[in-house]
Amino acid sequence: MKAPRQLYLASAGFAARAQPFLDHGAVDVTALYLADTAGQVWGEGNAEVLLACALAIDAQARGHAGIRIATVAEEVALRLASEMTSRGKPGEAPALPWPQPGAWAAALASSPLVDRDIGSDRPLFLHDSEAEGALVATRRIARCQWRIARALAAIWRTEPAIQVDPARLARRAPPEGSDNPPAPAGAKPTDLVAAAAGRALTIITGGPGTGKTTCVRHQVAAIVRAAQAQGLPCSVALAAPTGKAAQRLTESMADDANGPFAGEVGDETAAAVGALRALTLHALLGVRPDGSCRACAAAPLPADVVVIDEVSMVDLELMRQLVEAVRPGARLVLLGDRDQLASVDVGTVLADVIAGFDPAGGVVRLTHSHRHAEAPTIGAIARALQQRTPAVDQAVGLMCGDARAEGERWTGRVQWICPFDGGAPNREGAIAALAAPYLARFDTDGGTGSASVPGYAEVIAAVARADGALGLADPKVQREVLDAFDHWRVLTIHRGGPFGRDSVDDAMSEIVRRPIAAAWRARHSGDVSVPRSGAHWLGRPILITVNSYDHGLFNGDVGVVLPAGDGRGLAAVFRDGRSGLRAHALATLPAHEGALAMTVHKSQGSQWTGVGLVIDDRDSPIATRELVYTGITRARLHLRWFGTRAALDRALRRDVARASGLATILRAELGDV
Repeated sequence: MKAPRQLYLASAGFAARAQPFLDHGAVDVTALYLADTAGQVWGEGNAEVLLACALAIDAQARGHAGIRIATVAEEVALRLASEMTSRGKPGEAPALPWPQPGAWAAALASSPLVDRDIGSDRPLFLHDSEAEGALVATRRIARCQWRIARALAAIWRTEPAIQVDPARLARRAPPEGSDNPPAPAGAKPTDLVAAAAGRALTIITGGPGTGKTTCVRHQVAAIVRAAQAQGLPCSVALAAPTGKAAQRLTESMADDANGPFAGEVGDETAAAVGALRALTLHALLGVRPDGSCRACAAAPLPADVVVIDEVSMVDLELMRQLVEAVRPGARLVLLGDRDQLASVDVGTVLADVIAGFDPAGGVVRLTHSHRHAEAPTIGAIARALQQRTPAVDQAVGLMCGDARAEGERWTGRVQWICPFDGGAPNREGAIAALAAPYLARFDTDGGTGSASVPGYAEVIAAVARADGALGLADPKVQREVLDAFDHWRVLTIHRGGPFGRDSVDDAMSEIVRRPIAAAWRARHSGDVSVPRSGAHWLGRPILITVNSYDHGLFNGDVGVVLPAGDGRGLAAVFRDGRSGLRAHALATLPAHEGALAMTVHKSQGSQWTGVGLVIDDRDSPIATRELVYTGITRARLHLRWFGTRAALDRALRRDVARASGLATILRAELGDV
């Protein structure tokens, strides 16, 4: 616990009431002063009401839209216990003097600070729902949710300007006069979105590899053809929350542009769809430094179709800016996996939107995954986690090797690394096992030797030993290094602690550097220094953590430190499109960190041949089913995880429990639909 900090508030009673909450880190001091100021302005001196105000403000820093009166004490206790563990002092959370929920809610309902009218100027909004009970949010957040609900409902009710024949969403229309009928309903995923052809809003959800982008490609192609037939212009905008996700969306839309897709929709349409380029959502909306947007209700986006991928990563404020910027008559298509992690900022937007539109029949659900066709056990784990609590035992059994999925030919697809020494986790053994696929080839076929992928350090070492710096500066070799690195990634739940991202990345760096350094010295016949620049060493992978339009680098981009083009000095080499490369001087790079290990949050939308997942034994509120599901489903063929069975079971039984209220507001807005 931090040293006590004395509160000096206008309300002495509130200061005394809030002091223990501040002392134990349950609420930030800034939130307390803001609540105290609101109390002075609105004539509220009730310490319990002011405490709720401070907690509602503070909750936004952890992604909540507000606080649930009935459960906030439990949620704060779990967070404080986790923070104590991360500081190396595990124990029970302090007992705080929480108000009795019923009396607390009654005091809020009669307070001049609080209103149930969304249009009120009062600082706090209170609403009740069967699902969440009494929920308190700041006026700014509540209005943001209401504006999202109002805009989405308006889009839902609007007839799109470009009318589409539903049959065209399923297959290419037969030649005029042909007796060939359209594909039967349900024949393939694209048929499922045919029902949405007459709507301006389409919501498509499903796990990795279920065909979300395939559906959208056909939908966009059908709209483009329909516009051409009707003599209408058709502008399509693609976007995603991060630069990396936008790049993947661009590549997905271009996939198979000259193959079966072109055969179904026509060469000209396939070429038009394949030429689309996705932007970050910030770039699409023209977000300014002050948070305002160039695109808004008064100056809407000019696009006739707006497609947003990875919506689970979008926060409340960005979602509001998006939906209000869609012009009347335009189509909005939202894609995402509701079982993935929510945004790092406020809200659980995708899950709330799906819950809000489900009663109206506005959600297309895709369930059959193609990603894990060759790794059915990983697919079975993912399906079990999508079922939530009822299938936790099944998921734990599959991950711990008690069983494997039907059709699984290799028990090694999922490996439980559980090295213990005297009852305690053997950290050194775990790190070595997780780093091994970076060092040498690992099998992807069950050990038969017929299929394997190289370790990226193995590629660097082989070239360094044979051809030195000039060999590693060859663009062909650099592409091979980047390809090899993309086969494996280690993911962690936490950033700090002995099994957090920072510590694991540092430890694996020491392991990975050794063979590269040995190969370099062998090439140069002696104990010579291996090239490095500051914290960067030859072969170090790095992850960009901010968007930098000046560099053309975005949050989530991964590069590797390799010799510059002339073989002198080092540079960070990144992909530029599918086959190109770009080198950046190390001194000019935007904010970045090592990429041997990354948090699961940073992995959203990515896919690798294999994944190493670290589930440490800390009882943490962020160790949830959604987080483990996200980490597992980044793996295509191979999963290697470290942790205890108890920690895994505990995480899988905890869902993300953010206080929101958006689904309730949205259902009310759609009440007459």
